[in-house]
Amino acid sequence: MKEINILNSVWFSPLAGPAIGIVIIDNGYEERAHIGHAAGHDQVQDEQSIAKTGAKFPLKQAKGFFYKDVQEHTIDKKLLKEELTKYYDEDLGYTKVSKSFIDSLGLDK
Repeated sequence: MKEINILNSVWFSPLAGPAIGIVIIDNGYEERAHIGHAAGHDQVQDEQSIAKTGAKFPLKQAKGFFYKDVQEHTIDKKLLKEELTKYYDEDLGYTKVSKSFIDSLGLDK
């Protein structure tokens, strides 16, 4: 089956239950947005699944997640790192938020 052209996606992970994703697609005629549940194991598969079986979602609202001014808002990096680090246990070496994810945010820069 032909893959759908995914332009962008955003993910929300509730404390319990499957991840929720919003995808923006280009079907060759127009851009559309869909929302749905995902297994959370493979982003490409999850995006395709939501694009094919997800509910329609307002495109303008979906694009709001990706506008430059939304993504570049000012945050207190030190405070964010402190909050995320609360979920990491050095002794156990695991967390709800992985240390590699915290490090990847570049909050020390």
